Amino acid sequence: MPSPERVRDSWKEDALFGYQFLNGANPMLLRRSVRLPARLEFPPGMGELQAELEKELQQGTLFEADFSLLDGIKANIILCTQQYVAAPLVMLKLQPDGKLLPMVIQLLIPHLRYTMEINIRARTGLVADKGVFDQVVSTGGGGHVELLQRAGAFLTYSSFCPPDDLADRGLLGVKSSFYAQDALRLWEILSRYVEGIVSLHYKTDESVRDDVELQAWCREITEIGLLGAQDRGFPITLQSKGQLCHFVTMCIFTCTGQHSSTHLGQLDWYAWVPNAPCTMRLPPPTTKDVTLEKVMATLPNFHQASLQMSITWQLGRRQPVMVALGQHEEEYFSGPEPKAVLKKFREELAALEKDIEIRNAQLDWPYEYLRPSLVENSVAI
Repeated sequence: MPSPERVRDSWKEDALFGYQFLNGANPMLLRRSVRLPARLEFPPGMGELQAELEKELQQGTLFEADFSLLDGIKANIILCTQQYVAAPLVMLKLQPDGKLLPMVIQLLIPHLRYTMEINIRARTGLVADKGVFDQVVSTGGGGHVELLQRAGAFLTYSSFCPPDDLADRGLLGVKSSFYAQDALRLWEILSRYVEGIVSLHYKTDESVRDDVELQAWCREITEIGLLGAQDRGFPITLQSKGQLCHFVTMCIFTCTGQHSSTHLGQLDWYAWVPNAPCTMRLPPPTTKDVTLEKVMATLPNFHQASLQMSITWQLGRRQPVMVALGQHEEEYFSGPEPKAVLKKFREELAALEKDIEIRNAQLDWPYEYLRPSLVENSVAI
C-alpha cells in the first residue's frame, strides 16, 4: 500500500488522482457514465471537449465521480473564520493501460458559478475533491446532520452488496479496479461460509420463515437501525434460505471488508494534507488564473493540518487488539460440521491472501486494503 511520503511526492500526478477513485480510501463513488451528467455545463468555446467526452462515452471509457451530495451544505465557522465546501463533478477516461485520467473537473458553488479546467491545472485549483472526509472540519453542526440525511437516500440494499453495486457502477471487468476484484472475491468467500453455516441450522425455506427471532432481527435492522430502509430495497422479512444467506453476507461484509476498504487507507491518502484537505479557507476558484498563493491560502492552516494528521493517524493505524477476519479464538459452534465449514472458510481466505500478495508484487501501487490478514473480524474503531 502507498505511504504518506510517497503520496506527498506523487499527489499532483493525473494517474494517481484517478487511481484514488478506483482504489483509494473512497472507492464507492466512481461509476461508468451512461450519459453526460445533467449538471455538466460547457462554457462557450468548449465544443471540442464536449465532443471528446461524447466519444469516450460511446466507447464505454468515460467515468464520473459526482459530489453533488455536498451542494448547499453549510460550511462551518472555525475560530471566527468562515470555511467553504465544494461540490465537484469529475469526469475521467479509462485508458487501455488501465490508468484512469481526469478530463474535466467542474466546481459547483452557490448561485451556480462554476469553472472548468483540464487535467493538472484543475486539480491544482481544486483543493477539496476526494470525498466526504474532506468536509469533516469544513461542515459542522447542522451540516453534518444534513449530510448524513442526504447520504441515507443513496444507501440502497444493492449498494451494500458488491456483486450488485459493482455491476450497477460499471466496474466489473475493470482490471485496474483492485478494490472491485478483491471485494467481489471476498464477498463470494463470505457467501459460501454463510451458506455452509445456515444450511446446518435451517433445512427448508419454511424453517426460515417460522423463526420469529430471526424475522424480528431482520425487521429491527431495516426499520430501526437503517431508519426505515425498506423503500431502498432492504427486507423486513426473510422468506427463504437464499434470502437469509444474502442478508447475513451483506451484514458481515459491511462490518469487515467494506469497513476495511475505507478505513485502512485513511492514513495513507489523507496524512499528506494537500492530497485531501479537511477544509477550505477560501471559496472554490471561478477563474483559471489560480496562483500558488491562492492555493496556499485555501488549504488548511498549520493547526487544521495538524489536526487532520492526528485524526488520520488515530483512525488509520493498526489497532493492537485487531483480530483478522475468520481468526477469532471463540468457538461459536461446536461439532465437526460447523468446524469443517470454518476450516474451509479459513483456507479460502488464505488462498485469497496469497493471490493478492502475488498480484501486488507486480504492481507499482499495491492494493492491500482487502487482504484477509488486514481485514478486521469486526469493527473495532
